[in-house]
Amino acid sequence: MSDDWPEFTNPPCQENLLLEPPPIDESIEADWLAVQGIEIEEEHNDEGPLRISKKELREFIQAVIENRVFLSAQIQNSNSRLVGSIFLPLCLGGLRGWTDRAINNIGVIYEYYGKNQSPRSINGYPIFFSCRLLHKEDWAIADRAIRKVTEAQQRALEEVENRGTEIGQTRRQRTESTLDSGEAGEGPARQEKSCQP
Repeated sequence: MSDDWPEFTNPPCQENLLLEPPPIDESIEADWLAVQGIEIEEEHNDEGPLRISKKELREFIQAVIENRVFLSAQIQNSNSRLVGSIFLPLCLGGLRGWTDRAINNIGVIYEYYGKNQSPRSINGYPIFFSCRLLHKEDWAIADRAIRKVTEAQQRALEEVENRGTEIGQTRRQRTESTLDSGEAGEGPARQEKSCQP
């Protein structure tokens, strides 16, 4: 997961979530046929995806932290046009009937790894035959929580690295002080004396 979620260069809307024309490559024709006509079954109203409960939000955050979920926020800006190719229902009109207002209230598009996931990928990104939508207000809460946990994990890892460096420096200092005091020179000499007949 990247340290900083990239912003979409264009907000998600019907126009930039479409893939025109359908792929012609025969190797993915079966995948294409499998998802044709799929609509996003996410419950929504004119305001966009429905808000989720605190428990569901907590479970979502935990899944992201455990890397069980792929997020549209993980797509680099240079690849933001691939959203519809990664989450195939979007390019097949899955948001048909959604108002611009509803689409603009989508905070993040996501899916669990392994769930309706194609064995193929595009530019290193997974491809899903389904997707889920999170309201932008729920995403704002989740984003803050995920960043806090990620920062805490990073600080903990840095402490371990620093502690490891301190231990290494302490050992090195003891070795250097031992060498400076001449004790190290006596050790091998004692060994040589003990080996003599």
